[in-house]
Amino acid sequence: YIASRIYVQMHGARPYALIVCLSIAFPGAVFAAFCALDATLWAQGSSSAVPFGTMLVLLLLWVGIDGPLVSLGAALGFRSPRLEDPVFTNTIPRQIPYQPVYARLLPSVLVAGLLPFGTASIELALLVSSVWNQRLYFAFGFLFAMLVVVAVICAEVSIVLCHFQLCREVLLFSLSPALSLPLSLDRSLSRSLSLALSLSL
Repeated sequence: YIASRIYVQMHGARPYALIVCLSIAFPGAVFAAFCALDATLWAQGSSSAVPFGTMLVLLLLWVGIDGPLVSLGAALGFRSPRLEDPVFTNTIPRQIPYQPVYARLLPSVLVAGLLPFGTASIELALLVSSVWNQRLYFAFGFLFAMLVVVAVICAEVSIVLCHFQLCREVLLFSLSPALSLPLSLDRSLSRSLSLALSLSL
């Protein structure tokens, strides 16, 4: 539903391609990885391999439940009216000022991914070294705490990079992969984010 609303807001021209990508891309990648891992377990003769019947049930759940629900949500999103822009949009695009190399899209995305990756790899290295040194922790609780920390860091990095792009007058911030929230759709969310940024700065 949300993806189709954003697609309508951005004047998308191929709605059926969006529906196919939504229903196949992420679940298909997860199912393919799961099948590859399970095939490896089958080849090794492991008893923890998922039976073929269970794999077939998972495939039927994906096709029978996920596909129709994605199509229904996308249809509801496409039928909803487009939100009006809160400001007047000029038909002549404004020229974006020159950006230094470190402020362009690829370096900023690489730097944005470095902080969460570094945090996760350091925490996992501590966990693995403690297991190798015979100091056992409750691994799932530690991993859940690490997941929460990485999620908070990803959210903060997304907000800060969006703020930096807006300060540099790059108004195509919605095209950046570093931004994970559709700020243009919800005014209250953008107000609360601007308030949080002003309080933190």
